[in-house]
Amino acid sequence: MSNYKLFLDENKTFTCAVNVMGASLKNCEARIVLETNNLNLLYKGKITENGQCSVNIPKLQNLFESETKGKIKLEVIAEGTLFTPWESDFTVEQKKKVSITEMVEPVEEEIKKVSITIMEELDIPLLESHIKKINTLIGKNNLKSKATINEIVSTYNNILVQRNNGLNEQELKYIIKNLK
Repeated sequence: MSNYKLFLDENKTFTCAVNVMGASLKNCEARIVLETNNLNLLYKGKITENGQCSVNIPKLQNLFESETKGKIKLEVIAEGTLFTPWESDFTVEQKKKVSITEMVEPVEEEIKKVSITIMEELDIPLLESHIKKINTLIGKNNLKSKATINEIVSTYNNILVQRNNGLNEQELKYIIKNLK
């Protein structure tokens, strides 16, 4: 069971496909339950007619501290019957991090200088999934030109942007660096 990540400083939308047998999707409800030693939370979600389930989990900064651990469960209520088709451990993290890389001691009448870098954690399994899809496209079309491959990556990212899942510059560099 992998560890699901939730964030103090960023909303997260849990999405999955739900298959219901013996009941109508119109009569189904979905919710995410977060359980810790100190607090249990429930977030209601939606299931579309084609079985797409989504639950918005807002920023957790006023509810948990960084590194809080617990259990997360998807509960589906189908015509009055409760099912738990998925559960996992979760950890709450700070998505954006600030660190000091260099501090220069001031000389008389000189202004203090501080360099700050904001680093986003890369979701390597997700990026590897994107790399696999792009490598499949490249292999099927027998492409070798770096310019053509970069254009495919750009088009792929544009499709993700249209779905509100676009990649940032750091993620794009990782994907291009790791293509075969």
